[in-house]
Amino acid sequence: SGNKTTTSTNLMRIEAQDGKLEIKATGTVKGNLLNQFSMDEYDGYFRVVTTASEWTEYTDGVTASMTSGGTTNNLYVLDSDLKTVGAVEDLAKGERVYSVRFAGATGYFVTFRQTDPLFAVDLSDPAKPTVLSALKIPGFSEYLHPYGDGLLLGVGKAADENGRVTGMKLSMFDVSDPANVTEAHKRPFGTSYS
Repeated sequence: SGNKTTTSTNLMRIEAQDGKLEIKATGTVKGNLLNQFSMDEYDGYFRVVTTASEWTEYTDGVTASMTSGGTTNNLYVLDSDLKTVGAVEDLAKGERVYSVRFAGATGYFVTFRQTDPLFAVDLSDPAKPTVLSALKIPGFSEYLHPYGDGLLLGVGKAADENGRVTGMKLSMFDVSDPANVTEAHKRPFGTSYS
């Protein structure tokens, strides 16, 4: 039997006042963040999307080895004391987060391995984040941007049904009904990349 380890991220809320910095709260969530778009503050709550990697370390006293236990993806809602008040965990096992965008009371994030689930999550009740939909299409978006009322622009890669990347792709998602997100339009660019 080995030692299981899961990645985690430590968080700090720092107050800046009159040129002085003071740590006001600390917290921890399971997994790692992709980039600055993976976190957001809204209506007094901090929201964050992570990918957690798990591995097991084995040793016989002489040699050590590590075995990957795969990945899962998570969304956490924390209060101003950085205590978790709501979570959706263990989504899209074996995949990782490629892009995240929060838009008010809705969070969107993309994971990928072979197809692209674009998750839409209702965050209107911080204690009960709820996955509304998971649109699966070939490829993945590496950047998401709100584009007018009810639209979300995705910039990323096209891929075939086996997950092999075939070039760049722009996607315009209709998110007017987060429970039924659709890819309203797509524009592949062959072997180009951005």
